[in-house]
Amino acid sequence: MVKKQGMTHRRRKILITASMLLVFIAMALFAGYLYNSPFEYKFRTKRFNRILERKEYLTGKCLLDLKERLEKGGSIDQESGSGIFKVINREGITILEYLDRKLAYWSDNSFEVPVVYSDTLFSKPFIFIHNGWFLTHRIRSGRETWIALLRVRSEYGFENKLVSNGFPEAFRLPPGTGLAPPGSTPYDISTSDGLKLFSLVFPAERKISFFTLFPLLLWTAAFLLLIYLAVLCAEALADRGRHLHSFLFILASLSLIYILITLKGPPEVLRNTGLFTGYQFSLPVVIPSLGHLIVLSVLVCSLSLFFFRNIPVNVLPEGGRRITVARFVFLLAPGALFFAVYHYLFIKIVFDSNIVFEPYRLLEVSWYMVAGYTAIYLLAAAPVLYLVKVLREVAAVTTVTSFAISLGVSLLIILPLMVFGISPFLPALFFSLFCITLFAAYRKKTSGFNIAIFLSLIFSIYALYFVISLSDEKSVARKKVLAVTYSSEHDPEAEHLLINLWPAISADSTLAGMVSKDLTTQWEIDSITYYLHNRYFNGYWGNFSLSVVSCRDDSPLWISSEEKMVDNCFGFFRERIEKYGHNITGTGFYFLEGQGGRSYYIGQLFFDTGNGYRMGLFIELFSDVDSYQEGYSELLLDKKYQGYSRLRYYSFAKYINGSRVLRTGDFPYDKTDEVYIDREYDYRVFNREGYNHVLYRNGNVTVVISSRRVSFTDNLISFAYIFALTLMVAGIAGLTIGRPGLKSLFYLNFRQKLQISFIAVLLLSFISVGVIVAIFSVNQYKARHLENIKEKITSIYTEIETTLASEPELAPDWRGPANPSLNEYLISLSNVFNTDINLYDKNGYLMATSRPEVFYRNLTSRRLNMDAFNNLETLTKSEYIQRERIASLEYVSAYVPFYNSEGNLLAYLNLPYFRMQSVLTREISNVIVAVANFTILIILITMVLAVVISRSLTAPLSMLSAGLASVQLGRRSEHLVYDGRDEIAELVSRYNRMVDELQESARRLADSEREFAWREMAKQVAHEIKNPLTPMKLNVQQLFKAWKDNVPDFEKRLEKFTKNQIEYIETLSSIASAFSSFAKLPSPSPSEIDLTEQIKTTLELFRDTENITFTAGWPEKCRIMVYADREHLNGIFSNLIKNAIQSVPQDRHGEIKIGIEVKSDRAIVSVADNGTGIPDELKAKMFTPNFTTKSSGMGLGLSIVKRYVESAGGRVWFESEKDKGSVFFVELPVKFTVERVE
Repeated sequence: MVKKQGMTHRRRKILITASMLLVFIAMALFAGYLYNSPFEYKFRTKRFNRILERKEYLTGKCLLDLKERLEKGGSIDQESGSGIFKVINREGITILEYLDRKLAYWSDNSFEVPVVYSDTLFSKPFIFIHNGWFLTHRIRSGRETWIALLRVRSEYGFENKLVSNGFPEAFRLPPGTGLAPPGSTPYDISTSDGLKLFSLVFPAERKISFFTLFPLLLWTAAFLLLIYLAVLCAEALADRGRHLHSFLFILASLSLIYILITLKGPPEVLRNTGLFTGYQFSLPVVIPSLGHLIVLSVLVCSLSLFFFRNIPVNVLPEGGRRITVARFVFLLAPGALFFAVYHYLFIKIVFDSNIVFEPYRLLEVSWYMVAGYTAIYLLAAAPVLYLVKVLREVAAVTTVTSFAISLGVSLLIILPLMVFGISPFLPALFFSLFCITLFAAYRKKTSGFNIAIFLSLIFSIYALYFVISLSDEKSVARKKVLAVTYSSEHDPEAEHLLINLWPAISADSTLAGMVSKDLTTQWEIDSITYYLHNRYFNGYWGNFSLSVVSCRDDSPLWISSEEKMVDNCFGFFRERIEKYGHNITGTGFYFLEGQGGRSYYIGQLFFDTGNGYRMGLFIELFSDVDSYQEGYSELLLDKKYQGYSRLRYYSFAKYINGSRVLRTGDFPYDKTDEVYIDREYDYRVFNREGYNHVLYRNGNVTVVISSRRVSFTDNLISFAYIFALTLMVAGIAGLTIGRPGLKSLFYLNFRQKLQISFIAVLLLSFISVGVIVAIFSVNQYKARHLENIKEKITSIYTEIETTLASEPELAPDWRGPANPSLNEYLISLSNVFNTDINLYDKNGYLMATSRPEVFYRNLTSRRLNMDAFNNLETLTKSEYIQRERIASLEYVSAYVPFYNSEGNLLAYLNLPYFRMQSVLTREISNVIVAVANFTILIILITMVLAVVISRSLTAPLSMLSAGLASVQLGRRSEHLVYDGRDEIAELVSRYNRMVDELQESARRLADSEREFAWREMAKQVAHEIKNPLTPMKLNVQQLFKAWKDNVPDFEKRLEKFTKNQIEYIETLSSIASAFSSFAKLPSPSPSEIDLTEQIKTTLELFRDTENITFTAGWPEKCRIMVYADREHLNGIFSNLIKNAIQSVPQDRHGEIKIGIEVKSDRAIVSVADNGTGIPDELKAKMFTPNFTTKSSGMGLGLSIVKRYVESAGGRVWFESEKDKGSVFFVELPVKFTVERVE
């Protein structure tokens, strides 16, 4: 009935799961339809229009409020108009004020605006200015015109991690969304008046969003439900006893699922996640991508769980009591195979993927890393669950020798890993450790918690070793590729681009017009640089420094790097080209060799001015090995082009003819390569000064690329993360397999409560300390950073003062004796002080900068930040420091007014501390990561200590609990031993006293019971005897009275009395005979008995005794015949075996050995146990009737054994050692022996 109800319940679950699966598939298909339809884009377009309408309303309202303030004679600044400016800053609105058509106020300097008011520009509702598209609103108030510009889209011309083109986040559009003229797509954007501004162009590849997340979750749920349905169907087969069919069914079902996903591909929404591209990981044919790996790992884990919970393992052969070695090998071999396959996949996942697996690199954690570790842990279910299931069953029915032999044979299955170039030694070692730990734990009946701890520890060490070692190998391989790449000065891609660019540059009439005049100011040179950069040298050329020189054929040239003046500009470049140059075919560009290991190109164009002289334009392109460094270069480098930025995480040195020509990074390379090279090999990998180095020699060029070695601390932190993660996975696995009820999770014993309390307190304490330390460290770094800024700006001010303080006025075309321009002067200072420098004139316009690329790359405007301008000019502050933003990067910017020696304001000095801001950000990130890593390490250590300490503290309580549980009537309870003088010691003392008192009470009770039994028997005997004695007494009294009274018929009475007394005496005799028969032992009935068969028969009665293992040994080839009573023999061996069982303490696994040995005409039977033994003072009383060491029983067992043995002509004796056990020997005469016939 119960089985039928279970099948009905299973069938109901299958129907419910199948129904849910169909519902989820239908919902996923519908969500996929919506995903592929224009629904998402229409929704986003409508939402964009609503947001734009709200922003447009706020923009107009801000302008109206400004007008109202102006009409009332108020002023507009950040203080008085705080409410307005909060809205302006939040909504991305820029306010411009034109006074008499000239720009007088700007709230934002992130883009360039016309200095002179333009009706043509600002009369349009939607305009492009400098680096973005804006909605315009304007109002006039007398001489003032106020413009409000609402940024709708940014267009910088390039992108990287700091600079991105696109719409502001407030519009909530996917990255990559573009715009086109109105009507180009169905997704038009309009103003509140219905004016169409543009159309949205959504990216062809959809990004992760709610519209992709919803179908993604539905398909994931459908996938899991499909697996669950297959499991339920297989379990239904298993419930009917068809275990093989159920396993084959689930294996076939899950295999079919994976094959279909591999051949047909996942739904489109899953393909767009990037998991199924094969870029992050791919194992051709079998596992095409990381997504397929996750699918496979889920299926493998599901199959393993089903096997663990539903498939029985037939450990013992039918009728057997010990597993054979061959059968053990047969069971253990699949576990070795599973582990070998798992290890192969582990190697491939870590080494052949583009995923960072080192846990200590916390800043590089990604979803791909999470997916990789998820697959690793799910795949581990196959070997782990299989070995746990097998060894749990086998441990109790095998010997250590059989286990060792079986394990050794199974390890041979791991050897084929060598075919794939994988050393089998370490995998075999970890597999052995895993099996030995499980085998020992199950033999000793270790708790599941301790088993999980030990297995997690072994797996964590295994994972850590291979993750670190394989990551090191992967890093070396990557450095080898980079070393080969940078061993050449030529840049093939750059030269290919120059060949394509040359026709356009040489025929550029605009460029010719700019150069065909005598250039006198730096601004004119900068305009040419700006033009060339924007039109030709962008994108890939972000890896190069661009320098432009325009001069006449007879003009001198100042060489700032050598601080000297050459007489002829043309001659200088002609000499360099003739000496080092190699023409790039079909162009006016030349590659110059021997330029410090960098790619260096010079292009020359000549233009006739018509005035009798020629103008030359020399374009220098110099590969910038520092293009990845913190600084404005992070803003300038296009993300599509890497160049030297791939060296970001490495130190790098380049040697030509043995001399160092280029170095970057933290490692202090020697000036020559002698200490590094090995002349026999072009490649060399070596460790030096805490770094791992890869060296490559290419002719006379030597390249060394280095990275820091992983330290012991890094490994320790990685182990902490992996161990914590493994423990968490083990806990989840335990809950999944065990399925404990929710209530049982809250019923904890005292030790568990103590451990959880310790861990919770320590966890909160260390997390709090970690957060406080991190906050304090960050504040300290920021304070130090501000101090550095103040010191730098003071130093730079002092340095500039020595050069410019004597100037009555300062203009952009300033030139000094050693500096051809103000820009060159600031660049030289920037190189000395390692910071960028800007100089603004008294009106807030840029005069000179050490980093002109920032301005001509459209990243920001040439106007001073208005807040800084107001504080310096209006509030006359001597110093002003604030946070500013370029694109998405925030940095600290410091300003001071610069005065000449007469105290007149010349300019405003600005230090945009962006370069060191990145350093600060990195340092703060490193501090936070270090604190987080240290905290997790300390937490893990303290958790282990908490468990150990709590176990130590509660061990006496466990001892007391075990002692109390072992107290039973009929068994002798031992004293507990505890060395201490605390409360536990008092409890132990009281327990020992209680045991003694209980033992004495038990002895007294036993004596009392025996006495009571004898009393009852005596009463019964007395009662039976007293019954005839009473009439006998009366008869005697009557006879005596008759004799005394001389009764006449005295003789008749005497005769009658005699007759009656004889009857009473016969009655007493019969009563005595009956009691004698009741008390005496039965008479023996000897016959010829097979002693071995008789012992086997008796032993079968005790075979199923819990916690007892029986071992028997006797001659197998002959029958030992004795002449004795069969019942007596059964009583002899039953008493001895029963006493042996009772002598074993409850906390000890009993081992009872029975043996037969034939010596001449005597057979000696031994019964040995590993019990508590017999104390010396009791040995003499063991065969005494009514003596017993137990609290119950009559004490007749061994005395009866002795009587039976002696009645059969034998003898009995024993040997005993306290706490080690006893051996009882029974010697019987042998009548004859007979050979057994098989």
